[in-house]
Amino acid sequence: MIYKKFRLDINGLRAFALISVVLYHFGVPYVSGGFIGVDVFFVISGFLMTGIVLERVDHKGVLDFYIARFLRIVPALVFAILLLMIFGLFTLS
Repeated sequence: MIYKKFRLDINGLRAFALISVVLYHFGVPYVSGGFIGVDVFFVISGFLMTGIVLERVDHKGVLDFYIARFLRIVPALVFAILLLMIFGLFTLS
């Protein structure tokens, strides 16, 4: 299992992003750019995911990494496709 350490700096950025989005949605004056908090969340997610991907690739190898991704994503994808096909069968006729 990969060691997960708590990052206080990233947690602070998450708090800043969350507060800016909430204040923006409440219409607080002088917080017109609160939507930028969403971009901050995407940047944080990209940073964390890159670290996780690089660590797993180094630990298990590229092929094992992609096999694990495939086995994690495909069942949900197949379920969603089947559900949409059934839904479409009854609603698009």
